[in-house]
Amino acid sequence: GKRSAVPSASLLAVSLGSCHALHAERERLEAARDELNEQYLHLRTLEAKLLEQQAALMSNSKHEYSMLQHLQDSLDMSHLQMEDRATMYERHRQHVEMLQSQLEAQQKAVWRQRLQIEASQKDLSRSWSQLHMERRALEEQSEAVRREWGRLERYADSVEGLASTRRPSLAFLLDAAPHKSRGMPAGPPRLAASRGSLPALRTPLSTANKRAFEIVLLSLDVLIDIKLAFQQADTSQASMLGAAELMAWTTALGVPRSEQEVRDMIQQADMTGSGTINFWEFLAI
Repeated sequence: GKRSAVPSASLLAVSLGSCHALHAERERLEAARDELNEQYLHLRTLEAKLLEQQAALMSNSKHEYSMLQHLQDSLDMSHLQMEDRATMYERHRQHVEMLQSQLEAQQKAVWRQRLQIEASQKDLSRSWSQLHMERRALEEQSEAVRREWGRLERYADSVEGLASTRRPSLAFLLDAAPHKSRGMPAGPPRLAASRGSLPALRTPLSTANKRAFEIVLLSLDVLIDIKLAFQQADTSQASMLGAAELMAWTTALGVPRSEQEVRDMIQQADMTGSGTINFWEFLAI
């Protein structure tokens, strides 16, 4: 009986140790269970919080989504308005470019008209200056003609007082004047009335004096008409007439002359030998 008691005590001690170990393990497991329960509760709390946050986020996201949708609609509307404005701006730009091109064309036309007007003004100024100079020249020439006519009248008065048995007239001078063949006036009435009573000249008139006397017989109006005819024939505006211009002028009058006839006329009247004639040489023709 002593031999079997020893193993039982050891077994009991072992069993007690195992019981204590099991009890400690149970306590540890219970502590772990309690800790797990606490963690579970904490997780459930966190889950509830997460659910609340998720619900809040869902509501916020719905609101934000509606706001974003509204903003998207606003942006689309603004984009359409911007496209309409861009189209309108493009139309306005094209219209402005068209108006600008029309304005530039009008400015160019106005500039051309201004240049033409300035050129016309310059031509008119030159023509006016030329006419003024020609008028002064004609006035000087008419004054010289009047002086020459007065001198001839004084000479006629002195000749009329002479008595002589031979009383030939100055018909050869008057007949040589161009008024009979060209329809020009015969001069002032004082000299015309005394043609038959003038005595013969003691000294014959020279060619220059005869030409001066013929010029005196022309009135101022006839001189102006001849001056205008000279200007009409002077197409080069050089105040000189050549054979071509004189031939063209006679053709325009309906009395054409050949080139040789025109050159003969110029040679007879040309006092300077230049091959052209001025106004006074034209007047002699």
